[in-house]
Amino acid sequence: MHVNELVKKHFDIYSVWIWDNKNKGHVSYGDGKPLPEDQGTLFIKSQFRCPNGLSFDGYLTGIDTFYAFGLFYGEAEYVFNLNSSVEHLKVCF
Repeated sequence: MHVNELVKKHFDIYSVWIWDNKNKGHVSYGDGKPLPEDQGTLFIKSQFRCPNGLSFDGYLTGIDTFYAFGLFYGEAEYVFNLNSSVEHLKVCF
């Protein structure tokens, strides 16, 4: 499956996504195939749980290590990376 922009419903269908060959869209990755050694960025379905019990669907982004994550909240998506501030998180929720 190929999509231009990932949204929550895409992660409900496939748990792992990769960039397409032109890095302009995303392609689902699955069927238990091992990842090639030269694989680029992965987008992996995740669930995040807060200490207060709240949980959010989302995804991790990275290659060898994860450098960003996205959270779905209602119809909105919030993306955070190593440069995001804690204040940004407080404003979102």
